[in-house]
Amino acid sequence: MTVEKLFGQEILKSKEPKFKLQEKNITDGERLVVPSRDLGTSEVFPQSLTHNKNGHFVAVCGDGEFTIYTAIKWKNHTYGSGLEFVWGSGKSEYAVRESSSKIVTYEKFQEKSVIKPKFSAEGIFGGAALAVRSNSFVCFYDWETNNIIRRIDVTPKSIYWNDTGEYVTITTDNSFYILRYNKDYVLEFFQSGEDIPSEGLEEAFEVVKDISEKVRTGCWVEDCFIYTNTANRLNYCVGNEIVTIAHLDRTMYLLGYIKRQNRLYLSDKSINIVSYRLDLTIIKYQTAVLRDDLEAAEKILPKIPQDQRNRIAQFLEAQGYKEQALNVATDLDLKFELALQLKHLKTAYEIAQLDHESELKWKQLADLSLTIGNLLLAEECLGKGQDLSGLLLLYTSTGNSSKLKDLANLALESGRNNIAFISFFLLQDFQNCLKLLCDTDRIPEAAFLSRTYFPSEISNIVDIWKKDLRGVNDKAANSLADPNEYPNLFPNFELSLKAEKIFRKGNLPLSKDYEEVKNYIHRDLIEEAQNISLEDINDNNNNNNNNEMEEELSSPENNVNDDDNNSEQIDKKEIEETPEESQEESQEESQEESQEESQEEEKQEVNIAVDNDESNVDNNDENDNNDNKEDDDKQTNNDEEDEDKIDVDEFNLDEFNISQEELDNVDASNIDIDEFLASDDI
Repeated sequence: MTVEKLFGQEILKSKEPKFKLQEKNITDGERLVVPSRDLGTSEVFPQSLTHNKNGHFVAVCGDGEFTIYTAIKWKNHTYGSGLEFVWGSGKSEYAVRESSSKIVTYEKFQEKSVIKPKFSAEGIFGGAALAVRSNSFVCFYDWETNNIIRRIDVTPKSIYWNDTGEYVTITTDNSFYILRYNKDYVLEFFQSGEDIPSEGLEEAFEVVKDISEKVRTGCWVEDCFIYTNTANRLNYCVGNEIVTIAHLDRTMYLLGYIKRQNRLYLSDKSINIVSYRLDLTIIKYQTAVLRDDLEAAEKILPKIPQDQRNRIAQFLEAQGYKEQALNVATDLDLKFELALQLKHLKTAYEIAQLDHESELKWKQLADLSLTIGNLLLAEECLGKGQDLSGLLLLYTSTGNSSKLKDLANLALESGRNNIAFISFFLLQDFQNCLKLLCDTDRIPEAAFLSRTYFPSEISNIVDIWKKDLRGVNDKAANSLADPNEYPNLFPNFELSLKAEKIFRKGNLPLSKDYEEVKNYIHRDLIEEAQNISLEDINDNNNNNNNNEMEEELSSPENNVNDDDNNSEQIDKKEIEETPEESQEESQEESQEESQEESQEEEKQEVNIAVDNDESNVDNNDENDNNDNKEDDDKQTNNDEEDEDKIDVDEFNLDEFNISQEELDNVDASNIDIDEFLASDDI
């Protein structure tokens, strides 16, 4: 006999009115002080003690005998011989294993029938069907007809039936199985008179769940199986869901469940009884959901306490009812996860706003927004979540250069140098790339970067590198070569300078122009630099700069800003200036403009005259050399001619003291440049 079963069942099943527990005074896991009294003695040493279904009778079995007592007054009701005793589903229905080959069933305390199995009966189990165990399998028999229902090839440790007889749990040494019993099918088959197979009816039981967990004790409440396992956990199983009620600090044995208190009771071997709350409404709600009866579940939901709503939400989520779970849940984290799974951006956004310190929520919401394609929301969430890597991906994917520049500055402020460098590099802002590398003591990398992308800055970087390296090794610092001092060590350096201008002359291409620029990666800039002059590069750069200015001026934002600025300036002038002052200023501006135009015209006329005279001088000199000198003197005369030539770009009129009247009287078509330069007026 196990003492805890004796004491526990007596407490739970007895109708003793003196035993009352107030629910408000009970704390989960706290030891209960339970009153006790002497009911009587047993004539045999009990090896088992079991109550019938309504708890009015208790059977004590031991020493090859059994005795049935009344539970309240402990009066002897009946007795007999038997190795093992089990109760059936009826109030006075039971079976006794007298030997390994004989099992006797009783009804209303009278012998009803005898079952003689064809195998050695090592044990019996009661419930909705009589189970007889052998060393390798178990057979279920019908209480009424004694016909075999089904043979199952497992060796059970214990068998638990629910009150309706619809579900049964078979526990073994390593796992337990929950089966559904098709009682109606079995009765119809027996009534049909057909021959029963030797192993019973295959459709009699249906496997609901197979769980690899060792059960210590268990019981059914409605359609919910509650059990304790070897890991000292109190769990319950509804459908395919297993929920942990409590973690026990020692080995406990499940005594039963009192519905009117909504509490489970457990005991240890020292008869220390503890209790845990389990609302029957939760079990009924979960049972209704498992049966897809959502209308019944909605009616039960208001009766469930608020502190149990999150548990219900988790159960609904596991069953696939995520919309209902979102409506039931009260925990913000759980609601946020459900909103993400349902792709409810608005709900998730509202929850994330309530938790300002949670960057993870913003990042998760940003990922979902990107998946759906809501780029504006994704950008906002990435910003609030400080996800600079995500912003880098977003801006580079959308080709947003202005936002990418802002991201680079933000990354610098946040100390995210890798994001800042990549942003500057993609923007072709190599100046800031070099500065960032130097500021972070990555001077050698800066030198190699400048050699590849910014050759005009090599000298400056090398100078910084030398200064930094002298603090470590002066000889190594002196070994660094500057291309300005050692051009022979830098082949094609001049071409690389030209290539730099070619590379920097254009704007960043737009994503829509991908087909046109996708082959730029195969460009050989050195080869291009060999085939183009610096003048062409400068002209192209000037044209590109003019195009950029025109685009900026024609953009709607700039137009709006310019209009605003002009209106503000006009308003200020109207307020601050008088009519006379405005007229004087306008006259001065017109005079300055006319003077500038006249000076530009004069410079152009002089330049034209100089160009014409240069050509005349060259032609005259070539004719004289062909008539009067030999071929050996040609090279000397050509050198002298080159020295006498005037570089138009270096010709500055400001260096000469020429009056305005003299400059106006100059005839550019007949001027002799030598006489002009040798005149006393200059």
